[in-house]
Amino acid sequence: FMFLKLCQARNLNPFTSEAYLVKYGDKANMIVGKEAFTRKAEENPHFKGIVSGIVLQKNGELVYRTGTICLKGEELVGGWAETYRDDRDHPFRKEAPLSEYDTGKALWATKKATMINKVAEVQSLRAAFPSDLAGCYSSDEIGIDPEKEIAEAA
Repeated sequence: FMFLKLCQARNLNPFTSEAYLVKYGDKANMIVGKEAFTRKAEENPHFKGIVSGIVLQKNGELVYRTGTICLKGEELVGGWAETYRDDRDHPFRKEAPLSEYDTGKALWATKKATMINKVAEVQSLRAAFPSDLAGCYSSDEIGIDPEKEIAEAA
């Protein structure tokens, strides 16, 4: 009941996978889907876009690339994102180190660049729109697979 009321207050639809209630350890947590972060940003009249990519290491140098393509000889080390608002002078930039989020499980095992990019995007969107997204975390940030958790609970 409290989860549904919280979804209602945050204008999140749990029936379209915008939010999940997942038991993690001894307590239940609300997990917000990445698409909900994007929708919340798009609903804000000050949102002017987001640019994101990955951080690579090549020959001892850091390379910031837009998108998620990692070439041979490059080591993926993180993701980055910048969210733009028309009422701010600078974008909200966030960088997410791969070492802090890579669980090696589920999509992290095969799509590391995509996953770390999503983490950076969510963090940047949350920083840009705190009144809508403060306290909301994606499953990628906390290292759980909500669909697997729901299936195991059933």
